[in-house]
Amino acid sequence: MKKLMTLLLALVMVLGLAACGTMTGTDAAKESATPETTDAAATDTPAEDVPEAAESMVPQMSDISAKDVLDRVHDYHEETVGSSLQLYSAAATLLNFCKAGGPDEASFAQDVKDYVGKLDDAGKEAFRAQYEAVSGLAEQITKGDVTMDDVNSALVDSDVSLEDFDPLAFEHQQLDAFNDAVKAAYEG
Repeated sequence: MKKLMTLLLALVMVLGLAACGTMTGTDAAKESATPETTDAAATDTPAEDVPEAAESMVPQMSDISAKDVLDRVHDYHEETVGSSLQLYSAAATLLNFCKAGGPDEASFAQDVKDYVGKLDDAGKEAFRAQYEAVSGLAEQITKGDVTMDDVNSALVDSDVSLEDFDPLAFEHQQLDAFNDAVKAAYEG
C-alpha cells in the first residue's frame, strides 16, 4: 500500500513539474512575440485543431524579408527560457534570407537602418548585442564549426529549418552585406 501511494505521489509530482515547465515556455514565447505576431500567438485555439493554419504560418525561404530577420534577432534574449531556440531560429532565418538572395543590398540596408532607427538608445545597444550573437552563430554554422545535426536538433521545435543548407556551398556575400548594413545603421 505504501509503495502504491509513493508511486502515485511521484507520478503527480512529475506531471505537475511537466505542466509548469510547459507553461513557462509558452508564457515566454507569448511575451517575446512581436506586435505583428502577438494577435496570432494569443489565440486560444489549440494548434492541433488548426494544422493547416499552423503550417501556413511557417515562412517559406523566398518569403523571408529583412524585417523577419530583424524581428527574430530582436526576439532573442540571452539567458531566458528558450533563448537557445531563439538564437538558432534567428541565425537560421538570417542564413535562409541570405541563401535566398533577398532583395538588393540597398533595399535591405534601408530596412535595417529604419528598424534600428526606431529603437531607443537602450534598445539599440541591446539589439547590437543580440545581432552580434546571432551573426556569430550564423558564421559558425557557415564555417562548419557547428554541425548541421546540432543545428537541426536545436531547431526541432522551431518554425525555421536549415535542413537543405550546405555550409560548403554557402556564398558569404549576402551575409557580409547584411552585417555591413547593421554596422552602417549604427554609424549613420
